[in-house]
Amino acid sequence: QLAYYALVRLSDIFIGSAESQAVLVSGAMKCVEALDAARKLLLEIKGGGVLGATSMSALFALLQSWVLGARLALVAGARMVGDFSEDREAVFERVLAVVRSWLESPGLQPVHPWISRSLRAVVELAAKVEKRGGAVSQADTTGDLFLLTYV
Repeated sequence: QLAYYALVRLSDIFIGSAESQAVLVSGAMKCVEALDAARKLLLEIKGGGVLGATSMSALFALLQSWVLGARLALVAGARMVGDFSEDREAVFERVLAVVRSWLESPGLQPVHPWISRSLRAVVELAAKVEKRGGAVSQADTTGDLFLLTYV
């Protein structure tokens, strides 16, 4: 939670630098890829029923971090302008594809309520950002942080 908040603040500090946002996005996209890999692995090993793996504290902590990383990718990605505009669209498409694959995968349902809530919040954040043409406020990025990290 603190790391996410700090990285969002760093994004705020360098709001005018598309290059700096691209560096943040590059790191955050590793979380998105990890989230996707975890989904694929859990689908492979799942034998049916409730996804009990999310009750394991280590996996749960990783999922929490990766979802916050996906949010950071959206925030910093929204601030990529100019020469990075095409990359911005690719970031949004990839983040939303991974998040939706978690939400829509019948093999992973039902997931822990926190995971479901935080993934839906990523989709809602993306919708707000798109509606505003890429503008992201501090309230958008951290206003629901407590709800997203409270299990």
